[in-house]
Amino acid sequence: MAQRTITEQAFAKLGKERLLHEYSDVLRGLLGIIIDFASPDGGMLKLSGGENFNPYCQYIRQSASGNAACSQCDIKYAKDAELSRRELCYTCHAGLTDIMVPLFDRSGSYIGSVTAGQFHLNDNEELSRSQVEEIA
Repeated sequence: MAQRTITEQAFAKLGKERLLHEYSDVLRGLLGIIIDFASPDGGMLKLSGGENFNPYCQYIRQSASGNAACSQCDIKYAKDAELSRRELCYTCHAGLTDIMVPLFDRSGSYIGSVTAGQFHLNDNEELSRSQVEEIA
């Protein structure tokens, strides 16, 4: 339990690192990829403050129920990545694709995940406004 508390404290400090934010901005500028980090409990650093999220995500996360559904999805897949000890490419509850890559320290303890997404793949059906509102 003490290890988890130390990890959570380190994660909170990580979110304040200027270089991490710059790294995130460089990846977004070069590749168009939005990255973030999920804590061991699935909480997100939200490096971009959510401003670079997919427009569907921004809209859905504006409502309390939509944001709760997104958070539950983040927690579930962070836990799945931890347990499988490998990267996951999955479709979230809103039909967007996300990537979760688990991170482990030298001792093999799970310390969180890197996420990349969320994006709409060409073979995914685009949601209508009413479908997005229903999800939100």
